[in-house]
Amino acid sequence: MLAFIEPFGFPLIEFIYLVLGFGFLIFVHELGHFAVAKWVGIRCPQFAIGFGKAMCSWRKGIGFVAGSTEAEYEKRCIEKLKADGVEPEADGPHTGTARYDTDVVKEEHKNSYTGKQIFAVGDGLGLGATEYRLNYLPLGGYVKMLGQEDMDPNAKSDDPNAYNNKPIWARACVISAGVVMNMIFGAIFLAIAFLMGVEFPKATVGQVQPGMPAATTYADGHEDDLRYLGLREGDVILSVNGKAPEDFKDVAIAVALSSSSSVVELEVERHGEDEPLTFQLKPERQKDGERLLSAGFTAGPGLKLAYDKTAEGPIVEWFDNRLEAVPVEQRPAGELIHIAKVNGESVENYADYLAAFAASGGRPLQVTLNDPAEEGATVTFDVTPLPTLTRESERPAHLLGMIPAGRIVAVSEDSPAEEAGLKKGDLLLKVGDTQRFNSVVGLQMTILDNPEQGFEFVVLRDGKVVDLGTIEPNDDGIFGLRVEPAYNTPVISQVLKGTPADALDQADGFMPGTTITHINGLAVNSWADMQRLFVQLQEQSASDAGPIKYAVTIQLPVPNTKPEQVELTLTDEGAAGLAATGWQPDHTAYVPTTDFVTVKAEGLGDALLIGVDKSRDFVLQTYITLLRLIQGDVKIYNLRGPVGIISTGTQVAEQGIPYLLFFLGLISINLAVINFLPIPIVDGGHMVFLAWEKITGKPPSEKVQVVSLYAGLAVIGFVFIATFYFDVMREISKIF
Repeated sequence: MLAFIEPFGFPLIEFIYLVLGFGFLIFVHELGHFAVAKWVGIRCPQFAIGFGKAMCSWRKGIGFVAGSTEAEYEKRCIEKLKADGVEPEADGPHTGTARYDTDVVKEEHKNSYTGKQIFAVGDGLGLGATEYRLNYLPLGGYVKMLGQEDMDPNAKSDDPNAYNNKPIWARACVISAGVVMNMIFGAIFLAIAFLMGVEFPKATVGQVQPGMPAATTYADGHEDDLRYLGLREGDVILSVNGKAPEDFKDVAIAVALSSSSSVVELEVERHGEDEPLTFQLKPERQKDGERLLSAGFTAGPGLKLAYDKTAEGPIVEWFDNRLEAVPVEQRPAGELIHIAKVNGESVENYADYLAAFAASGGRPLQVTLNDPAEEGATVTFDVTPLPTLTRESERPAHLLGMIPAGRIVAVSEDSPAEEAGLKKGDLLLKVGDTQRFNSVVGLQMTILDNPEQGFEFVVLRDGKVVDLGTIEPNDDGIFGLRVEPAYNTPVISQVLKGTPADALDQADGFMPGTTITHINGLAVNSWADMQRLFVQLQEQSASDAGPIKYAVTIQLPVPNTKPEQVELTLTDEGAAGLAATGWQPDHTAYVPTTDFVTVKAEGLGDALLIGVDKSRDFVLQTYITLLRLIQGDVKIYNLRGPVGIISTGTQVAEQGIPYLLFFLGLISINLAVINFLPIPIVDGGHMVFLAWEKITGKPPSEKVQVVSLYAGLAVIGFVFIATFYFDVMREISKIF
């Protein structure tokens, strides 16, 4: 069976581990209720995992049987009563362990033994008072106590060992014991996980999404200085709302659980800055995925690398050879090919690596890669920096107002892009009337801003402008193509109004696909050449009187036309934009992977302290999540039901036992919090009724309890159905 399932991608072993883990959490919760009930002297006829009919059960004196032991228990007790000549009590309602002496007596039960008689003789025979059972529907569990039944507020007993006859303090202890057990074992699971060590993404900044707060917010005290606009890849996050994060998870949670009217304060360390920078980010709702509040940035990369198998060149060939020599399955966990040096100097972190490129002036750097799987497996390649261009809050990256074309680097089979005739290598000159289309992120934002709209696609192919007409994305809002800025060719897709590039907007309008060939007579072959020359010529002319002017030679995408010369005048705004440009590594062939930090306790005592500390944090996060749900900042589709929890948990379990334990610890704490909410039918609702009884001297009326019961069932039923629907739709979307 395992051999059949695993090839289809279903992680059976991890699924089994997860189910066993959930079963254990249910077990300890009910064990808490059961143990304290026994301690305060409450009779418990059943201790069950799951709901419905019994699959199997065990009772002292009877043993293990398929189904329930109740019939055999009654049979033996009645045989003993009859053998001793004991007659049924006149007011006895019926036999059985699950009913109560104050029930209305039915006619057919008037000559039956009472539950009190059955229990007494069963104890005398040495039969266990409790049946331990595993039921068919594994969605929870319960402890059945004499004189207490969740679905029947009228269920009471005059037996002194009944729940309803115990003092309020004893009943409160019983009710709260399940939650306490979940908190204890949640902390224990977390402690064991951190004793083994768990990796989380480091609290650094990776990809910053254009148009989102992380890209459009200036650092405090540097307003209107484009050099300090937005977070930068490689920034190290020192604090979130004044608290130092242990990892990126802390940052993401703080942002996601903020309110839509609040501001998240991020303090970051940036290479080359003497003092930390502070950003006041006002989160916005994501337009895709979970649609949670977001600032618009991902976890940062480190020095360990993956590579693009579809790319070409010597770097890819070297990666292929290394993985052929030492396959992935033979490599120790975490020992990946990594960046070791830049220009012969060792780099300790990703910020050092970025700093070397930022200071390159656009000149190629020698990057040394090392494969720890084999001694001496190192190689050095020349890597040409890419320009970062000028980044502004409301406009795409540009150079003096000129926007690069986007190059299509991949087209998916049977996608709208393939059906429309788009090809790998095409230069995107136009996508509708938008400007953010020359990168994967920009194209995605274009679609999200207009989810039901088709877009006109114009490309440059083999030197000719090709209008492919309007292309509609599929039902998932996907065209099926991957786009990267075409920095290796100086082709312009658009120009921005109010910039020096206005000079390219002739009487007939700017022509997308225009290529720059020379600047002040110096040949241009890429956007890197353009940026370097614009900056150098600006510096050389800084002492000249009057505005700086550039003689730019352009070639229109029209056959048999001669190059033209256009004069660009550098404005103050343009000069500020040039000052904010920079250089970044070219990751076409190799891709830095997310940087991780291992959270590991130094010993058992430290692990327990971490477990308790994390438990407190998770409790607070759960309550904040519920508050944000009420406020509308967290939506019900962000929650997870049984299907979503199993799906996520199985993926987590695939990462190893420490991650499974961490996940189970988190779930256990969440179960504790949810169970203690003041909702009728769950433990918190029972505690509210006990508090009412303590204050007023009597329990709520049966009518109040019944109405509350159905109200609680309605709330839980709605949440269950809604989360089940969104979980299933989420899983279906992964398949199709």
